[in-house]
Amino acid sequence: MLNYSDSDLPAKHIAIFYADKISNSITKEFFNGQKALASKEEALEVAKAFWEITNLASTDHLNNLSILDNVDVEFWMHKLFNKVYGYYEKNGFKEQWKIAEEKYS
Repeated sequence: MLNYSDSDLPAKHIAIFYADKISNSITKEFFNGQKALASKEEALEVAKAFWEITNLASTDHLNNLSILDNVDVEFWMHKLFNKVYGYYEKNGFKEQWKIAEEKYS
């Protein structure tokens, strides 16, 4: 499961905010720290959703849309990327990450 320090909580809040927008319950549970990825299929689904979330966040940032009380979306998405990529690498899902990144980023 993803674990967040108190200083990382804005990344968690952004991830959940956008997971709600794309209506992906597995992704929301993963980002909320309630679910570990149990299969390559789940890992691919969440990685795909991460890139969807990134695209939504990027669009909001470029359109100067304020989300979650003006949190710096660009900064926290970079933090979230590092956290999620690290999870994938540590848990043997690097290939699923690479597939989703090449196809959806």
